[in-house]
Amino acid sequence: VLRVCNFVATGFYSGRTPRAPGTAGTAIAFALFALMAVLNPAMTTPSGALLLTAVTALIGISVSNVVCRAGLYGTENHDPKPVVIDEFAGSFLTLAGINLGLTEFVIAYCMFRHYDNTTPYPASRLERLPLGWGIVMDDLAAGVYANIATRLVLSLLF
Repeated sequence: VLRVCNFVATGFYSGRTPRAPGTAGTAIAFALFALMAVLNPAMTTPSGALLLTAVTALIGISVSNVVCRAGLYGTENHDPKPVVIDEFAGSFLTLAGINLGLTEFVIAYCMFRHYDNTTPYPASRLERLPLGWGIVMDDLAAGVYANIATRLVLSLLF
């Protein structure tokens, strides 16, 4: 069970990259979302993306709790770098209701990385939640910020 939880928590091991694991996890999440758009377009509608986000967040909280309690990434358990399932949930929320053209995709990706890295207030307060809750919830807030910012930028461009 621990191995499966670790595999999922690390975003299929994308979080184990030596440099920028969050960026790698986000890239895999965006690629997965694009693949789902091709295989099952209903999953990328606003309601489908929100359902995908909710399921990913719940799984993310659960598997993050398991790997943190097992001490796989130290004893502090404050958003360990290899755990990137939170990037998946935040990425899916960022993309909810966004058209999937290349320009939109790139802007959304950049916006999510920006808000995930800077974690502006009040999202930064969510990091204080225990274990998996703190790991995932701040990225969901970053996803909300990134979705809004992406929509604003796109409205200025088009």
